[in-house]
This record gives sequence, structure tokens and C-alpha cells, in this order.
Amino acid sequence: MASFETIVPHGHTNVMTNDGLLNTEQAQIKVIFVDDDRALVGLAAEFCKSHGIDVIWAGDAAVLEELLAARTVDLILLDVGLPGEDGFSICRRLRVTRPGLPIIVVSGRTDDMDRILGLELGADDYITKPFVPRELVARIRSLHRRSQLHTMAPAQAATECVPFGQFELDLGRRELRRQGEPQPLTNAEYDLLAVLCQNPGQALSRAEILNLIEDGGESTASERGIDVTIVKLRKLIEDEPKSPKYIKTVWGIGYIFTP
Repeated sequence: MASFETIVPHGHTNVMTNDGLLNTEQAQIKVIFVDDDRALVGLAAEFCKSHGIDVIWAGDAAVLEELLAARTVDLILLDVGLPGEDGFSICRRLRVTRPGLPIIVVSGRTDDMDRILGLELGADDYITKPFVPRELVARIRSLHRRSQLHTMAPAQAATECVPFGQFELDLGRRELRRQGEPQPLTNAEYDLLAVLCQNPGQALSRAEILNLIEDGGESTASERGIDVTIVKLRKLIEDEPKSPKYIKTVWGIGYIFTP
């Protein structure tokens, strides 16, 4: 594999590919892959480049912060088992400092608790090693597509605001407000809340929710991920999360939104 650099001099944008360092000005999607396995990142970068995705390598949290300060990126691939600050800690911190930046957690561990913890800390998706490169590309594209709804043209965006209690969900701005004050939401949280708000009074199964989130396309979430996100939304919008009045469980089916 060709050599590559982690930090690039100001004014240049370089990425890893089998051809070495390339300019990324023509890239469709720019990704930082935070992982101490240089060889793995290099192989992923080669495949991603052929699909319009430029991958920049960061070996640890310190390098990630330098890259984020120096450039604009579309998405973070974040390994859990990093030297120094681990991926879960980084994910928690990024959700405070960069709440709108899409994050896919990457881990070699298949324990469901790792997946759940990653989603609870604000990750938008989770993929386990060893991953199939084509699946990685599909997940990056799908999450990037959803995140781009933030910048849709006004003519394309929905303009409806859905009020409930002290809240209103602005579907045009993809924004939740409490008594007029914006509330922090991850992409996954917004997508799920929007589906529920657009189908009030209708009991939806987890599979139906996933299909609606992806609008009939590939789902990058999981049914278990839906449950985790529901718990997070209830903590945000419910007075009594264990006795919800807005997002209720319909046993044997799924969930229902009652504004």
C-alpha cells in the first residue's frame, strides 16, 4: 500500500488511495476514518475512492481534532478500540461539540451492548469488523444522504411544524424546539421522531419505521437501534419517560405517537 500522511499542510487536501496522495476537491463525500489500524483504513480507502468517497486517516483522538480544525468533512468513521481516548468517549464529546456531524461507530466486537452503547452516546450507525467494503460504502452513502436533508432547498423541504406539548418539530428545518428554543437531536433521533410525527395515532412496527426512515431504500439502522433511539427521545420530550404520553409502546406491534 502506498504511503500517506495524516495531517496535511494548510491549503492542501490529501487522501489515501492506492495511487498515494490525491487532491479531494472533486470528491462527493469526505470521510475521516479514526482507527489505529493503518492497513485496514488503507484498504477501505482504496475501495471507497472508486465509489466517490475520499477517506482521510486519523490514528487517534488528537489527530482527529487537528483534522476537524483544518477542514470540513461529511462523516466520521470511529473505531471503538483506540489508543488513549476510546471511540465511545470521542463519540460522546463530538455530540456536544459537533452535534450535526454524522458518526458511524466501527468495532471488532459483536456484543450487542457495544452497539447499544454506541447508539446511546449519539452514533448514527454501527458496523462491525470485518466489514464488507460494499456494505461500508452503502452505509456511508445512506447516512450522508439523510444528513444532506439539513441543506435541502426550501422548495424541496417540508414546511410543516408538528406541535405537541411544549414542543414543536419543524420538518423544514429538521429542528425540534421546546418553547421556541432548539433542542439537540442526532440525525437518527430526528429521523425517527419525524416518522412518528408524520404518522400520528398510527401504531408502527419497527420494520415499518425503518422502511419509512429510509423511504423504501436500504436501512442502515436496526430494529434494536429503534428501541435505543426511542429511549433517548423519551428522555428528551417526556415528563415521565417511564410513563410516556407522546411516544407509547404498543405491545406486540411497535410504537405510536399521540400528540
